[in-house]
Amino acid sequence: MTNTDLFPIGLDRLQSQLHRFNEIPTFHITAKIEDVNNIHEKYTDDIKVPCNLTYITSDGLKLFSNASLSIGGRSSRHFTKLPYNIALNHGDRLEGYRKFKLRSCASDPSYMRERLAYDMLYATHRPASRASHVRIYINDKAIGLFLLTEKYDDRWLRNEYNHGEIYDSGNLYRAKGALPKSNIFADLSYHPENTSFYDIYTVEGQAKHENSTLDALVSFTKFINDQLQWQLQNPNELDTSVDVWETQMNVKGFLTNMALEFMLGSWDGYLENTQNFYLYKEPTTQMMDWIGWDYDYVLGSGTVKMERMLIGNYSDFSGMLTRPLTKALLAIPTFQDLMDAQVDAINQAFFMPRSVFPIIDAWAEFLKHDIEWDQNLKPVRQGKSFSAMFGQGANGKGVDSLTTKHQTGMSFPLDFDMGTAADFLFRINSKLPLNLVMNGPTKHASLLGLKEYFLKKSDNVKHYYDTIPPQ
Repeated sequence: MTNTDLFPIGLDRLQSQLHRFNEIPTFHITAKIEDVNNIHEKYTDDIKVPCNLTYITSDGLKLFSNASLSIGGRSSRHFTKLPYNIALNHGDRLEGYRKFKLRSCASDPSYMRERLAYDMLYATHRPASRASHVRIYINDKAIGLFLLTEKYDDRWLRNEYNHGEIYDSGNLYRAKGALPKSNIFADLSYHPENTSFYDIYTVEGQAKHENSTLDALVSFTKFINDQLQWQLQNPNELDTSVDVWETQMNVKGFLTNMALEFMLGSWDGYLENTQNFYLYKEPTTQMMDWIGWDYDYVLGSGTVKMERMLIGNYSDFSGMLTRPLTKALLAIPTFQDLMDAQVDAINQAFFMPRSVFPIIDAWAEFLKHDIEWDQNLKPVRQGKSFSAMFGQGANGKGVDSLTTKHQTGMSFPLDFDMGTAADFLFRINSKLPLNLVMNGPTKHASLLGLKEYFLKKSDNVKHYYDTIPPQ
């Protein structure tokens, strides 16, 4: 986006060749057969195994020894096509990065939803991973087409905020998700009386000159709560708090992320499900910055009521006016106007069919042979994806995979729909033609055609702003 007043540049990213957009590199991983079998059979456990990696591109190859391989994700490890984490040996780097995530795209038969989401974050100058497709082989066996993304840690912060140069980074706080049985959610609410509510946050990257506690995060939640209380007492003076907010966090950046959650129909982030985000205390400004993560459930795919994802007024999007941080910010007229302008600009730039359909067509043509290849491979795990829902235990041994540590923290999004979820379970265990998943209608409640989503969402947003233009 060229409008840096509306979308300020919030990163100083290392320029590297990690993500190649005119070819599909290959990761060839070698490890002991028994180690590979072990992580595939015990896919709900966190097991790291040693491996070697060969990275193959059109202009050469790179060899890495003493790396590690593990199963990644939480719910995504219950697909038969498993996601992976790779960590290179200390001191080794691939185009400036050491840790990577290999996303399976198992829920998205277009293989491009998450990539498009990360492209939009980059285009709006938000700190986030980039994403690109890679082919994966393990011990000469074809595993499939994956999406390569970056692991957020101290090294990533240096690459994202300081062009890869030495950098005294701040604390990076991760929202792990929810503990619904304990009624604990990572919504940034303030709980001075019970610190166990903060157990769902962790420090992922530690500042050299700060402790590794959650003190700064707790203070930020107190600030949000204090502002909500102040707003109740001063309803006619809300705009006077703009400067106060802008000393505490990168407000424009955060609202950009929320505008994208709304436009993408993201139901697994802060608004719908209080997870998949990081807060970074940027050391230069001492302000909190928002970093989004995990965008596989966007653009019309998932277990929610799809009509709710397609609405044109962001104020009606579930969670927007009830989560503490968005509730506080969007009560302020100045920030309402900013959000309106950002949503409208994102719609005009990224969602109009004249802009996005040629991009979708180009990616579909580029990926179609690899998608066909991937869908005809035998999965590394036998049975059905989310087998516990079909009366099968994890590993076929009677262990309920929906009660493992990677599943008990799962919460239902606000617009969860049981009928759509049932359709989702059926759909992910079947194959759909690429033309159908691109164009729609798919005849699945859990999946809109990719172009279908963009067309309906852009029309609804445009209609809303044509009827009620931004102030």
